[in-house]
Amino acid sequence: KLVLEILRGASLPADELEKYKTQLVTAYQNAMTEPTELVAQALTQHENTWPKDDIRYVPTLQESLEETKALTHNDVLEFYEQFYGTGNVRFSAAGSFNPDVVQQALVEGLNQWKAAPAYVRPENPYHQVEAKEFSINTPDKANAFYMAKQSLPLQDSDADFPALYLANYMLGQSETSRLWNRVRVQDGLSYDVRSMLNTSSYEPNSTWIFYAIHAPENSAKVAAAMQEEIQKVLTDGFTEEEVTQAV
Repeated sequence: KLVLEILRGASLPADELEKYKTQLVTAYQNAMTEPTELVAQALTQHENTWPKDDIRYVPTLQESLEETKALTHNDVLEFYEQFYGTGNVRFSAAGSFNPDVVQQALVEGLNQWKAAPAYVRPENPYHQVEAKEFSINTPDKANAFYMAKQSLPLQDSDADFPALYLANYMLGQSETSRLWNRVRVQDGLSYDVRSMLNTSSYEPNSTWIFYAIHAPENSAKVAAAMQEEIQKVLTDGFTEEEVTQAV
């Protein structure tokens, strides 16, 4: 009942907005010198084909900073008025409670609230991305960050998905993976090295990401070791023992 009261009668105080804006501005300013943030921004900007006025466009850190500074209390109030309301509401609860009481609170709390605009998920189709290498200098930072990203026309309902999910686990997701054992354990080049498979449930559009945190003087060695281990998998595959353990 209290949550619905807050949701429907949100006061959205101006002074709290200013506090939050200050936190965001500080976060964006700090991120502008962080290797992890700068690498992710470079790759995202390179693969992003949407215009700036599209909801799927990913702004740069500088653009996000400027947008945050420009945000007014009236902007927030207008957004709240336009987009908050009832519609296709889904609710779930866990714990010790009386379902009838909860349902009654929902009915009373949502009754006669204006309808929110209908939600339509924006499509995000796969597109081929031209290969490009970036080198970003952050001289005041002790660590370097390696990141590589590959776009894939893959959906999690595809027949190939389980095999690739398992391959990613064996190659770089686990702490018994090929990349972990080679780059971190054997060569001692990285503090953390991983691979991640981000797969869409809506359309065949996924990304395969590889990253490593390391000392700047080891950047070339880390990149070479990553490429070597990936090539070994492409050439020879995995052993039966690796597959059995991963499953």
